[in-house]
Amino acid sequence: MKELFSNPKQFCLTIFILSFSSLIFTFTNYIQKDNLYGWEGLKSKYYLTSQEAFSSKSKQNLTVLSHQGLTFTETDVKKLEKTPGVLYIDKTPFMDDVETLMDQRMITPSINSWIFKENSAYKTYHNKIIIPDVNYVLLNEDDWNNIETPKKYKNPGGKVLIFNPINNKRKNEDKALAGNTLTLVRLYKMPSGMKISQKNLTILDVIHKPFKYRASRSVGIKKDGFIIVMDTKTAVKSGLFHGFSDLEIYTKKDISHKDKINLDKQVKLLSATFPGSLVQNISQLIKDDSKIYNYLMVLGNLLFFVSLILTAISVTIMIFSKYQTQKRHWGIYLSLGMSKNNIMQYVFSEIFIYVLVSMMLSITICCIGLFMLPHQYPLVFYFKYFLLSILIEVSFLIIGGYIIHSSLQRQSIAAFLRRDE
Repeated sequence: MKELFSNPKQFCLTIFILSFSSLIFTFTNYIQKDNLYGWEGLKSKYYLTSQEAFSSKSKQNLTVLSHQGLTFTETDVKKLEKTPGVLYIDKTPFMDDVETLMDQRMITPSINSWIFKENSAYKTYHNKIIIPDVNYVLLNEDDWNNIETPKKYKNPGGKVLIFNPINNKRKNEDKALAGNTLTLVRLYKMPSGMKISQKNLTILDVIHKPFKYRASRSVGIKKDGFIIVMDTKTAVKSGLFHGFSDLEIYTKKDISHKDKINLDKQVKLLSATFPGSLVQNISQLIKDDSKIYNYLMVLGNLLFFVSLILTAISVTIMIFSKYQTQKRHWGIYLSLGMSKNNIMQYVFSEIFIYVLVSMMLSITICCIGLFMLPHQYPLVFYFKYFLLSILIEVSFLIIGGYIIHSSLQRQSIAAFLRRDE
């Protein structure tokens, strides 16, 4: 209290610097961890997209492309899959102009919830309801066994599997859909005029979980949203599919340097044949992105330790200087029976007050900041960095306290009481 009233500016400055140090340490780690969160667990080596953008318009509530989009052909992809070192290619079919149609009687509560989540009203085509924002997954017949589902499905030709993320928790509400048919329709331009392709497909099952596919023990594919899984041959024969728009290439762990160079060459050759396409080496992208945020974290931690060391030194000097100016008082207390350990209790109590007040201030700011800012991890994850910063601050200040303690232990009561001439 005496320090607060006699030197309020110095007291407040010390508190603010300690608070600033712990906040710098916490938020630089927050920035680094949150920005690198998206790369965690990502194992794909290359990402390719055949076109950056395309235009479309609506006709009879169907999406019609202004011109045919550029796509990677099935032949190109199969050739790439056979390249040495390739483990798996996650292929996104270009089916943005394909719509899914269902009869009114097939619209279950969970499907209805999906429709009104994406649209404000039903859209129809030939008295059938259009399911909005459907993503399609095409698999070869042998790949169906690798889908993570409650049961296995055979003979997928002419059939589809629906993954609906919305579940109204009504048991067996979608059982009635199994065995019914939905319609996939595509309206597109040709030199001779508008053409339409459509295919009636049997529903195998409806699953209320994200789509998961196990490519290997180390690589699992997960897709969110309303997913329709169908056989590749069925899509090709029906005219609904004419190529892939996006490719994610996963490589083997033991891929040789020679195979890496060859794969890199094949990927760039494929991308070069498509104007406006994009190819990204994910591994290099992660490395470059990590460098930026790791560098920021290092700078933040350096600033934290520099400010902390300077603060610990200034607090130690301040307490020691007070001891020097008031040592005759301490000498009188010692002569009346106070021990040197009692003096150190007061010294460490003052250090504790600095830490406690700064911690209360910084934890308030930290809580407000973390609640307001978007975060990828639970709040407990970030608070461990805050607690670590407080622990480091306490350690540095305790070291300063023991420096004062060792100085006091070397002096006698007479040295405390002696007046300097």
